[in-house]
Amino acid sequence: MGGTGITIIKDLIFNISRLTNSSLEPEIINRPAAFLEIEKQWIDSSKLSSLGWSPSVSLEEGLKKTIEYYR
Repeated sequence: MGGTGITIIKDLIFNISRLTNSSLEPEIINRPAAFLEIEKQWIDSSKLSSLGWSPSVSLEEGLKKTIEYYR
């Protein structure tokens, strides 16, 4: 589910690289969106928030748990 704020894919890639202690340098190639491709997407969790839901795990902690699960 979503959290608060915007996550840029480039930042997400570098965070995963850092958390996995990867020696690889991610190569980010910025290209214009293809025809009919969605340029920006986000999750609006305001309806869930109105029901009392809030994120219980930060993005970084969620990434750490996911990486550990797959190791």
